[in-house]
Amino acid sequence: MAKRLGANGRKRNADRKVKVKSAARKFGMSIIIVLLGVTALTALFIYSYKGIITIALNIKNSQVFTVKAIEITGNKHIDKQTILEECGISDSTRSFAVKECDVRKVLMKNPWIDNVKVGKNLDGKVTIKIKERKPVALVNLGAIYYIDRDGYIFPLAKNVISEMPIICGLKDTIGGSGIRKVRVDDMKRVKAFIKAALSVNNELFQSITQIDLSEKHKIKLSFQAYTTIVELSDDNLETRLGQLLKLEKLIQNGSRHPEKIDLSYQNIAFVTIPDSVVVKKQGKAVAE
Repeated sequence: MAKRLGANGRKRNADRKVKVKSAARKFGMSIIIVLLGVTALTALFIYSYKGIITIALNIKNSQVFTVKAIEITGNKHIDKQTILEECGISDSTRSFAVKECDVRKVLMKNPWIDNVKVGKNLDGKVTIKIKERKPVALVNLGAIYYIDRDGYIFPLAKNVISEMPIICGLKDTIGGSGIRKVRVDDMKRVKAFIKAALSVNNELFQSITQIDLSEKHKIKLSFQAYTTIVELSDDNLETRLGQLLKLEKLIQNGSRHPEKIDLSYQNIAFVTIPDSVVVKKQGKAVAE
């Protein structure tokens, strides 16, 4: 009986060893398969990544995506080359690199530009529509500049002779867009005078060469046709300029031009002629 039991034990041990070896072989094969799979996936990922990079580079460098045409309109005083240099767009620029908002932001720093619209299409065409500022007068701020209706200061146009009056006595500041601008209070006086002068007589405004706003509540005018200085106050500008029109005949027909006409007072004008003063009241002139 003891021998029989021993034989059975050896058999069980042999079967157990066979099973362990079989399991080890299966586990080893599984490890190999996993490693092969990981290697294959890694190789596929690397190949795909390189492929994606290659495709991206080909797209980036492709001539299909370059700017084909640049159309600029509305620029009468700013030349096209200046606009292109400021916004950084050329024929070699990629169309996807043109950001409309960035181009507009850069161009709006040009003091001549009041507004700008930028667009692009799938054909590679970029459009830039410029709205330039319109000058209403010249200002003397150490040098001569234009100002527009909002008081923005911008350089004179090249090769253009302006017959607009020069305004002096103004103070400037920096506006929100970073462009120089006449101070609000000073600009109110400028607008009020221009509006009054144009409403009274357009030719009168055109004949003025200088508007001096240095003194508070007082305006001094110089003219093309004569050397007479005219002084008037800020209030009732239309009335006082109307009085000036009536006095122009006296100035032009007289043998001597007055040195100064003071219209700062209501219903009375002080006309200073060399060696005398004429006080004009209700149509009568009295020499003093």
